[in-house]
Amino acid sequence: MVRRDASPGEDTTSTERWWRTSSPQEAMLGQLAVLVDEANALATLLKAVPDEIIHGRPFDGVPSIREMLGGLVDLERGVRRANLSRFLSETEAELESGNVEPARQEDAIDVAEILTSLRESREELIEIAREVARTAWDRTRRLQGEEVTPIEYLNQVVQHDALVLRQVAERIHESLPAGLPGFTAH
Repeated sequence: MVRRDASPGEDTTSTERWWRTSSPQEAMLGQLAVLVDEANALATLLKAVPDEIIHGRPFDGVPSIREMLGGLVDLERGVRRANLSRFLSETEAELESGNVEPARQEDAIDVAEILTSLRESREELIEIAREVARTAWDRTRRLQGEEVTPIEYLNQVVQHDALVLRQVAERIHESLPAGLPGFTAH
């Protein structure tokens, strides 16, 4: 679970705290935790978005919002967790690329359940990252032919998350010309 050890009245969101840490490891763990905060924000926002926008594909071959978020869950549970664990192993040196197609989630699975799975999966990934930070921070592994450290690998994870979340936000923005009911533009 993400550490929430702030003074009373102090903002405890990882978005506000990650940059104030004392080490690169803690800063990276904080950046990873941003996805938990973003999933919480999306859960609220997506309640106001019509199902046809969440489930719909704007063009053939372009994933729906639901599929993009499900793809993040698949990456967290499969490729990312396994790759991070490989830094803990003394023998495994090759990481999987993580180039996966967006998930085709069962229609019965609600987007709120996908976001819950995303938060839980990220918290599990953060726990593995904590162990890597304690015991294997200086190790390298091969990813697509290049040596990477845990911080380099996790930076790629954070950048990919930001890209997907930006695409989700753009899709919502482009799909709702008048804005969302109950939300006002700043």
